[in-house]
Amino acid sequence: MLKNYWKVTLRNLWKNMSHTSINVLGLTLGISGAIMIFLLVNFSLSFDNYHKKKDRIYRVVTQSKESTGTSETSGVPAPLTEAVVNFFPEVELGSFVSYPNSGLVSVDKGDGKPEFFPESGGVVFLDSNFYKIFDRQWIAGDESNAFTQPNTVVLSEKLSKKYFNSTDVVGKTLRLDNEYDLHVMGVMENFPDNSQFPFDFIVSYETVRAKKQAENDSPWGSIWSDEQCYVLLHADVKAENVNAKFPEFIDKHYPQTGSFPTNSKNRFHWLQPLRELHHDTRFGNYSYKTSSQANLISLSIIGVLLVLTAVINFINLTTALAINRSKEVGVRKVVGSSRGQLIGQFLGEAFLISLIALAISIGLSEILISQVLNPFLNMSLKMNLLGNWPLTLFLLVTLVVVSFLSGFYPSLVISRFSPVQALKNKISSRNVGGFGMRRALVVFQFFITQFLIICTIVVIWQTQYMKQFDMGFLREAIVLVNLPEN
Repeated sequence: MLKNYWKVTLRNLWKNMSHTSINVLGLTLGISGAIMIFLLVNFSLSFDNYHKKKDRIYRVVTQSKESTGTSETSGVPAPLTEAVVNFFPEVELGSFVSYPNSGLVSVDKGDGKPEFFPESGGVVFLDSNFYKIFDRQWIAGDESNAFTQPNTVVLSEKLSKKYFNSTDVVGKTLRLDNEYDLHVMGVMENFPDNSQFPFDFIVSYETVRAKKQAENDSPWGSIWSDEQCYVLLHADVKAENVNAKFPEFIDKHYPQTGSFPTNSKNRFHWLQPLRELHHDTRFGNYSYKTSSQANLISLSIIGVLLVLTAVINFINLTTALAINRSKEVGVRKVVGSSRGQLIGQFLGEAFLISLIALAISIGLSEILISQVLNPFLNMSLKMNLLGNWPLTLFLLVTLVVVSFLSGFYPSLVISRFSPVQALKNKISSRNVGGFGMRRALVVFQFFITQFLIICTIVVIWQTQYMKQFDMGFLREAIVLVNLPEN
């Protein structure tokens, strides 16, 4: 019987090639859009999930009440990290990060003429606890002493090869901003794409600690959003317990008088979980990219609507042409086929069409991602079916759901034909059944389509407006010059 079903299915698909092509094309476009949206959402949700201690890592954030209102920032005063570790027994480790982001690096090639490398990102000062909290693989060097001494630096594999064409660079010397002579202590793997800590040129904070203390008479009053504190809580400690003690901490450590009087009435700190850093637009992160939960939910809904539109198109076209299958159904019922067997046959046909559409969608998505999406968003998304199990699971679930939704209702309509009326050719498109349902599905399909088209037009208009808006200066006439402090 299965062999007969297989033959009939292939014969019907070939006979109704136009009908089959439209269904395959519709499902292909819908599934392709859903695949790309899934990869985007899954990538956004994967940021810093690879850290083994991720559930215990938090960032200390700040809220201040001022005369102009309430402000929130990810920055903290420089002395706060050490004070937090000493004050809270719940904190296992703390790390202070200062991220100037850019710098001018010079490398002496041995001929007396240094080669300059202006780095527009990735330059950071951090202490020795940072990579005890976060995970990153070392390629060369001694990680235990890497950030304990001043005037030391650790490079990413990318910068190591850029400066010296090798990763065997431990002991070599660099100069930063014509001010700091730095000894290379090690080489780390390049940071992954889903990291919020895009550090390539990692300098020990001890290099600038004394200078910063000398420059700042009131270190507790100075806050910069890119100077942040990260803490690792002990196992089974709740962040709420730490947050409850911050008012006491502030009243004890912040100066109550002087140029920057501060107490728990006008300033508050709390712990922000690592998993929220990429999605909380109030504070941002070191990658300077955030994806709010609302945006991710909106994208997911759009992906569902794309697939749903294609499924509705499949249902409408199949039920509209159901009359062409009436004699086949009549003959099968006369020779003993049950309605359940007929439903299984038509679900099998829907599964085969969905499988073909899915296979084409995978190839089409691969082309669109590499040629369009990645260059447009400056990302490196990949269709890695074997190494990306969430994507594989998504594709399998999509195949099952689309096959069931596409085939179940048409199979119910077709399988209930009366064999007598079918063989006498007395079944018309009006009494096939589901006419009202088809009209409702068509209306719903047009509603979804028009909604998405209108949203697309609005986004295009807003983008064009942002590009053409008069900023008050000539954006093409800007020069960026690196100047030494002295």
